[in-house]
Amino acid sequence: MNNRNILFGAVVLALFAGALMAIQGADTNNVAASGVNQVRWAGSSAGSNATEGGNITLMNLTATTLTDRWAAYYGNISGSIILSTSTGNSNIYSWSYTLTNGGEVCMATASAQTFSGMANATPSVIDSAFGLGSVDDNAANTMNLSNCTLVLSTGTEQNTTCARHQGNSTFFTAVIVDSDNTSEADFAFCTNISSTGRYFGNSAAGNANYELMVPTTPGAGTETYYFYAELG
Repeated sequence: MNNRNILFGAVVLALFAGALMAIQGADTNNVAASGVNQVRWAGSSAGSNATEGGNITLMNLTATTLTDRWAAYYGNISGSIILSTSTGNSNIYSWSYTLTNGGEVCMATASAQTFSGMANATPSVIDSAFGLGSVDDNAANTMNLSNCTLVLSTGTEQNTTCARHQGNSTFFTAVIVDSDNTSEADFAFCTNISSTGRYFGNSAAGNANYELMVPTTPGAGTETYYFYAELG
């Protein structure tokens, strides 16, 4: 009898532990083949001026430089909520996900981010972990707001450090971190799912369900980010 009680307690503990980790890995679908994805900016053409010996010309210049410290993703969300085995290929029951019920999308360099115990991060720790430096496009000059609300199953983060996107975008990127807060894998960059969202390049409501910015260490080449989603 005692053994059965101990086993039952272990099962209940495992179930509650799972309830605190409702945000899970999300499958990806790159839509480049359909011509929808955005390519990186190729730069401005060089301006010119004809001159000759003896001329002294006042020439004010305007320049734009592509950042090497940030990348962005946007797109739509679909999915389901299931009652299933550990493999996920044999469902007892499946519910269709309704976009208006919201949720969150997060990105992290960790391939198995748990999110449990993560809390608000400050721009300075982002700059340190990703080596962004003291430049105009570092985290201190990007994630410089603290008025975003991120609602995860692990807890609601009020006044989260964030960046509100520009252009036509209705989204923000909020950042949370675990207690180590020293390496890239300690961070997650998140936004709320929206059924009426607009991405940066389009003014029509409902053309994107999420949009996120993530830091990239300058000079490091490509970096791999993993996608996580919490539905409803």
